Amino acid sequence: QYNYGIMGLSFRPGDACVVSTFRLKRKDDLWKVTIHEFLHSRGLPHCKKDDLKCLMQDAHGKNTFYMKNGLCQDCQKSLKNIIDNQ
Repeated sequence: QYNYGIMGLSFRPGDACVVSTFRLKRKDDLWKVTIHEFLHSRGLPHCKKDDLKCLMQDAHGKNTFYMKNGLCQDCQKSLKNIIDNQ
């Protein structure tokens, strides 16, 4: 598989995550990558819906964070379940 570098990487769940600005064309997308990886570290998986605006969508090697602006309803519910069960 071609190594396109990372924007972020996290254990799910885990105690650590890494984010990088190297592949981000818009530096203001850094907070989106950070939230995505932090939520992975809390146990939230990639979004199962085809909602391009959801922060938890798998990037599939492409930088699509400029299109993302929040969590879809399914990811919000999953996150609430994780929080309620801690």
